[in-house]
Amino acid sequence: MPAITSGSSTILVTGANGYIGSWVVDYLLQRGFRVRAVVVSQSAAEAQASHFADHESSLEYVIIPDITLDGACDDVVRGIDGIIHTAAPAHILADDPQEIIGPAVKAATSLLQSAFKFGRDVKRVVYTSSVGAQPNPVILGKEIVIQEDDWNDAVVTFVYKKGRLASGMTKPNFDVVRILPATCIGPVLQLPDTVAALSGSPILFMGLLTEDPSTNSSFLPGGNDWIDVRDAALLHVLSLLAEKAGGMRVVASNGRFIVQDIYDTLNSLNPPLENIPKGSRSVVPSQRSLVIRRDDRRRDLFPGIELRDPKESFVELVRQFESKGWIS
Repeated sequence: MPAITSGSSTILVTGANGYIGSWVVDYLLQRGFRVRAVVVSQSAAEAQASHFADHESSLEYVIIPDITLDGACDDVVRGIDGIIHTAAPAHILADDPQEIIGPAVKAATSLLQSAFKFGRDVKRVVYTSSVGAQPNPVILGKEIVIQEDDWNDAVVTFVYKKGRLASGMTKPNFDVVRILPATCIGPVLQLPDTVAALSGSPILFMGLLTEDPSTNSSFLPGGNDWIDVRDAALLHVLSLLAEKAGGMRVVASNGRFIVQDIYDTLNSLNPPLENIPKGSRSVVPSQRSLVIRRDDRRRDLFPGIELRDPKESFVELVRQFESKGWIS
C-alpha cells in the first residue's frame, strides 16, 4: 500500500492536544501537511489554535467529546489521506485495567470502522500502541531479547478467547502501522497552568519529585523503557511517510531507566535544583532487568534518525516544572 507522499495531504490526528498528539501536529505542520485535529472540547481547540496561529490555514479542529462511540468519526474521516490515532484514556492510575484497556480498544476499533466505511481516500492509519504489548522481562523474571514481532502472549491469549468468534471483514483500502512507545519523557508542547492539568507520564514524573507513593508504584522496580516524546511523535509521522512501514510494528524506545537514575540525574544538575529526593542508594546492578530492543527495523525504515538522550529530555521537563514554580 503506498504511503502518504504529498505534503499537501490532509491528516487526521486524534488526541491532537495530548502529550504525544500535540507534537505529532507540530511535526505535520512543519512538513507542510494540512491537519484535521480531533479534540474533546472547544477550550482545548482554542488553546492549541493559539499556539499554532501561524498555521491557521492548514489546521482545522473537530470536537468529539467521546471518540469511543460507534460512528463518532464517520464524518471526520471523509476527505482524509492518512490517520494518526493517539487518543487514549487521560488517566493512567486506574484500579481496574479495563478502565484504560476498554476505552482504548473501543476508540481504535470505532475509528477503524469509520475509516473502512467512509474513508475512501485513507491510505494509512498509524496508531499508538505501547511496549506493554510486548513481553515484559520484569514480570517474566529473566533477561530476554525483544524484537518488534514479539508479543505479550498472555494478553494475546486473552484477546483470542474473547474475540475468536468475531465475524470476518473485507480488506480495507488502507494499511496500518503500530507504534509501540516506551514511557515518554520530555517537554510538554503546551504546558498547562496547574499541576492538576498535567496528564500522561509528566504527572507521574512530577509525582517522583514529590515522592508520591502512588506514583512510585507505577514504575517497575526492575526498570522501564523510555523515549523522548518528540522522538515518539516523529516516529508516528515518519511511519506515515515510509511506504515499507505498512503493516509493521515500530518500537519507540531508547534505553532503560530505574527511578534511581532520575534522582541521580537531577541531583547532579548545575545549576542545582533544591529539595530533590535522593532516592535509595541500595539499588544494585542485579536489580536492573536487561532488555535488548533491537532497532534494526527502525534504522532500516528511517535511515539517519538519531534519538535524544532521555536523561536530557527529563531535565528539559523538570526545567519546565521549575519555570512554573511547581518545584524549587
